[in-house]
Amino acid sequence: EEVSRHKQVAPLLGDRLDLATVNGPEFCTVSGPDDALDELLAKLTADGIDAKRVPIRIAAHSRLLEPILADFEAYLRGLKLQKPKLPIISNRTGTWLTDAQATDPKYWVDHLRNTVRFADGVAQIHAGQNGENVGLNGGDQKFEPVDRRDGSNRQDRSHAHRTRKPGEDLDHGVTGHHVARKSDGMAD
Repeated sequence: EEVSRHKQVAPLLGDRLDLATVNGPEFCTVSGPDDALDELLAKLTADGIDAKRVPIRIAAHSRLLEPILADFEAYLRGLKLQKPKLPIISNRTGTWLTDAQATDPKYWVDHLRNTVRFADGVAQIHAGQNGENVGLNGGDQKFEPVDRRDGSNRQDRSHAHRTRKPGEDLDHGVTGHHVARKSDGMAD
């Protein structure tokens, strides 16, 4: 039985690194201090696991964010968080975002600190898809379709990619998934 990449990587994290994202069976991101990431990269490379280290400005979804979490929660409590108008998959849980989650500042603090479950979200979409294409959309940015559950029109990917817009940085995880982030703000 094939083991998902994040299950191979998890025992190697120790007490300094965190599993930041699970983006698909072969794609996960680890976050933490530079020296610990360099050690993990060397271990993964020695074990024959395709991994790369790419600079990122913040150790998102890791314990390194803990000093700012209380301030982030206080900031969110000053906003009027609203229920979504359309169904949304939570990257935090990999299931449908509830109205209670969407309006709870603690949920968003947990989202910033804990592992993003993108692969679980794609699986949730596929579970109710009935063979039709499902697309991802990030506001004014169009994403490619998520693969059909029946495997037709597959393009050798287990998750959706999108094209980079001018002015965006590309952040990369240690084990090779790319996420776009606007250079003027934070986005998953």
